[in-house]
Amino acid sequence: MNHDSENSPAPCTFPVLTTQRLILREFSLDDAQAVFDILRRADVNEWLETEPLQSINEAEARVKSRINLFKDKMGFRWAIALRENPALVIGSCGYFSVRRGTQTVEAGYELHPDHWHKGFMTEALQAIIRFSFGPQDLMPVHRIEALVIPDNGGSIRVLEKLGFDREGVRREFGFWKGRYQDVYLYALLNHDT
Repeated sequence: MNHDSENSPAPCTFPVLTTQRLILREFSLDDAQAVFDILRRADVNEWLETEPLQSINEAEARVKSRINLFKDKMGFRWAIALRENPALVIGSCGYFSVRRGTQTVEAGYELHPDHWHKGFMTEALQAIIRFSFGPQDLMPVHRIEALVIPDNGGSIRVLEKLGFDREGVRREFGFWKGRYQDVYLYALLNHDT
């Protein structure tokens, strides 16, 4: 008899979240084409530090990294789909641990432009905030941060609508799109909600 399997902890199940219009679920490799369709677009990548994807292989690698984020207990990246079509990914949202031991995470998200200006990202982020600050033991969260390029008015509106406070500017915080970028630092604490 193999006693190791009896004593090993049960694998954690990725949390599926539902809202009025959306399902937030774990990614699978079957989502690579939808991820490619989103992340190859220049309009989506305008506000991201990454460049547009060039191949389905890059999309598969991105999906694997999103799956491994949870497996490695470093965070969550949910695939966003409409409840009436849960197989088709229209975007993603989630966060990763930024400083071990502080229960601080950094959020990230993107959505296919066909679904912009419909309140979907606000709805999705509300769900992950409720989950994150709720009574879950998978990854307790005290503080959610978001870094936003100052010209990204849409993202700023979403964060402010959700109660995030702008704490300041990180000047020339990153280098992407061929130049140093300033970013606003937004944050939400679990007792702010």
